[in-house]
Amino acid sequence: MANKKTRKANYTLWFTLGLSSYILTSPSAMVAKIITSSGLDAFAYSIIRYTIMAAIIIPIAAVAVLRHREAVAKHWRAAVVAGICLGLAGIAWALAIAVGKASHVNIINLLTPIMLVILSAKIIHDKVSHRATVGITLAAIGGVLVVAVPMIVAGSIESSANPLSVALTLVNCLFFPISMVYMRRANESGVPITFMIAVSCVFTVLVSLVLEPIVYGTTVIESLGGISTFHWILMVGYVGIFVGLIVRVISVKSYEAVGAAVAGGFEYLHTLLAILLPILILHETLSPEIIVGALLILLGIYLTESHHHMGSHIHLAHHYRKARRK
Repeated sequence: MANKKTRKANYTLWFTLGLSSYILTSPSAMVAKIITSSGLDAFAYSIIRYTIMAAIIIPIAAVAVLRHREAVAKHWRAAVVAGICLGLAGIAWALAIAVGKASHVNIINLLTPIMLVILSAKIIHDKVSHRATVGITLAAIGGVLVVAVPMIVAGSIESSANPLSVALTLVNCLFFPISMVYMRRANESGVPITFMIAVSCVFTVLVSLVLEPIVYGTTVIESLGGISTFHWILMVGYVGIFVGLIVRVISVKSYEAVGAAVAGGFEYLHTLLAILLPILILHETLSPEIIVGALLILLGIYLTESHHHMGSHIHLAHHYRKARRK
């Protein structure tokens, strides 16, 4: 009886913490938009964010690598590919937020789990059911409405979507699932996930340091000149430490305690809030094709994700949620 009460209390605790973490991280894209609109360019934002994460994760990763040195020595290539792709996805996401609207980026990012299913089938030969195929098709149609229509009509009629932001978000939607597939492959071979996250942090910082003066003609030191104390608190406290590290741990533990179905519900709530908050607070607008496309993508995700009973899909979704808390 005591064990049953303990399990119930543990479930309630991690359900509450998990739900809270997903709600509290839903403004992360909007916060990134506020920061990059204040004078700090997207590369400087990435440098600060991932430097903070690297400072904390590298010592943890070093200990993990020492414990699993044989696995890392054998499978480091897949781990490095995962880290590099994760870094490229993060850079593209930050740039997309800087040049576009946070709500649009969040809607297009709905295509990411669909791409995850497709790439897992192509690269590691996961099975895709007929129902999932229908879901992918609907999501693809929605993606065309959200992505292609604004890019096609950009030169003829006004669209609320920025074509460059759309293209950068698509880069994120491609490279993030690739990183998850290779992360799964490396982790199943014994490579610690912390090692791959550390690789992504270092790669992101180095690439951003090189590209910032080329793209913006400035350096991170110069970009920091006009940043207020409030924006520093947002970058370091909220984005760097809370979203990047604390919530990452909470979301993983919550996933393990409450299960895939409940965690999936948290993810949908997080996405809904991430789309609505910029509209309500930053007064961003959505054109009709984006609204219809988003609904089709959501329906497609529902049909595809309803087959979480496939063991490989559960495992892949687990890695997806662990790394997506960034």
